[in-house]
Amino acid sequence: MIFKEPIKVGELVTFRANVNYVGRTSMEIGMKVMIERRLFEAGKMRKKMRNEIMERNKALHVGIPE
Repeated sequence: MIFKEPIKVGELVTFRANVNYVGRTSMEIGMKVMIERRLFEAGKMRKKMRNEIMERNKALHVGIPE
């Protein structure tokens, strides 16, 4: 996947994928990328954002480094 613009720190990025077609030797995957731009206040918003990410990762059973 190649992005047309860089993803900036603080943006919440969501990827959605669908299998559109499956053949004998190939498949077609559709991707949708959604970006929610958020403005940060010092400290408070960063902590809130980190907590949201940690909660989502817990739901997906994904670890993130401390």
